Amino acid sequence: MIKLEEKEIINKWASIKRQINILEKESDLYKPQILELMLREEVKEMSVDDDKITTGSRRSHKYPAEITKMETEFNEAKKECERLGTAKYTENFYPIFSDSNNKKHEF
Repeated sequence: MIKLEEKEIINKWASIKRQINILEKESDLYKPQILELMLREEVKEMSVDDDKITTGSRRSHKYPAEITKMETEFNEAKKECERLGTAKYTENFYPIFSDSNNKKHEF
């Protein structure tokens, strides 16, 4: 049975996660405006108090058909090893928070 002090820890953690979710959603609203400003001003870094904001990027690659085929075959081979039990694995457990909108958040 969960003790009262343990329940308080769980409730506090859930409360913090809810607050973080709200702040992240609000923060996300400003990202496009900040990026547009930085691109317009042609700056890659801005100082904010003692912190800084920088632009980042992520590349996406489209590979030739023969590479995509090899990747598919490799993934199928991995799944077969998992199915047969010849692949070794580790299992890590972690709490998952679901807010009232049923969105799961892993930590």
